[in-house]
Amino acid sequence: MIIYGHNSSDLGSSKPNSLKCPSCENTGTTTLYLFGKYATLFWVPMFPMGKKMISECSHCKVVMEKKQMPPEFNLPLQNLKDQSKTPIWNWTGLVIVTGIIIFGLFQSKQHDTDVITYIQQPVAKDLYDVKLEDGNYTTFKVTNVENDSIYFRMNDYVISRSSKLYKIDKDENYSDEIFSMHKSKLKELFDSGDIIDISRN
Repeated sequence: MIIYGHNSSDLGSSKPNSLKCPSCENTGTTTLYLFGKYATLFWVPMFPMGKKMISECSHCKVVMEKKQMPPEFNLPLQNLKDQSKTPIWNWTGLVIVTGIIIFGLFQSKQHDTDVITYIQQPVAKDLYDVKLEDGNYTTFKVTNVENDSIYFRMNDYVISRSSKLYKIDKDENYSDEIFSMHKSKLKELFDSGDIIDISRN
């Protein structure tokens, strides 16, 4: 379950001596407050959602929102807004998410580079994710490499989704029979999409 919502933080306040409360008409009793609203995901601040301004009179206790304030409040409100900054921590969640995405893209690019190396220089225990002609998926595991030949064992099980191949990648699922192919065939199978991924422990 994803828990999302919003919250607010105190960005500052001011108490101009010249302001007159429109309710009790006392001067210098009105305090202006500025709050920053921000979205949350699992209670972690994600990004700012704007600002809210209110005023409160210490004499008559009347609280007003921005739209209720008289025009003479506009300049002090703007001054307060100009002097206040949105806290950096309001962006915490967005920074984390961005970092995760960048890291994921880097890892994916690095893996693509590694796969090219695995094709050119196969070693024992390399694992090939294979797409079969019927649309199912299985795995081959390299047992050893000699000269230009690759020797491997085939998985006796297949699965309908490539993302679930880890479920059948168990030692007991591999055939005892050893198969072989030329190194050049490995690149052909990868280029044709029959081998969809290669991993190395």
